[in-house]
Amino acid sequence: MEDTRFTTVADDSEQLLNVVEIDHIDDVETLLMALFGRRFAVIDHLADSTAESAFLEVFIYANDEAVGCTVDFPLSVVQLVRECADIADDLGPYGDDVPATGDVVRIADLDDSALISALHDALGRVRIYNLLEDDDDVVVTELIQEPEHVPYDVPRGTCRSCGSGDVTHILAGMPVYPCPVVDYPEWAHHVGCSYPGYVRECESCGEQWSLNGDDQRFEQFLAELPADTEGQ
Repeated sequence: MEDTRFTTVADDSEQLLNVVEIDHIDDVETLLMALFGRRFAVIDHLADSTAESAFLEVFIYANDEAVGCTVDFPLSVVQLVRECADIADDLGPYGDDVPATGDVVRIADLDDSALISALHDALGRVRIYNLLEDDDDVVVTELIQEPEHVPYDVPRGTCRSCGSGDVTHILAGMPVYPCPVVDYPEWAHHVGCSYPGYVRECESCGEQWSLNGDDQRFEQFLAELPADTEGQ
């Protein structure tokens, strides 16, 4: 069953908290921190004589600065995250050890399904934090996990057709949270979930191939089909 807590539109913060099943606006703040891996501050503003509708004032922190924005109700959690995602990208990585390049997941690039999955995981971390809140050793910064840095240690290889070393690696699939930061070389290209049918491509001659002989086995399978199956 689809989890609709994050896509349900609420008219104010009280309704939003009830939908997501959290207690305080501080939990929304913690949810954003767990999702983005950076500091947030969220201030709740109710509708009054100076504001026609309720809204949230959100501050998104970089290392040396913070940018604020207002997000009006009606509002869902997914819409709130979308409003914050572009600002977070403009601010750049958070933390001294996070490189400006590498396999860093951009929240703005996630479709709704992947974003809801990430929010589900982040909400679980919020609940754990709340259970341990009275422990003096537990701090919010534990939710902002320093990513593990791992090298891309797959040999580039050579083209099976022309022997050139100008080989591009085609990397398919989506990251699993939490995911490490991999410093990929420029000859490793990500294609998301749109697998093109091959994992290597030669930039010199255009040859494309899979590994472990998958494409050769398929060609052999086609060659061994009985002649009378052609066209069926």
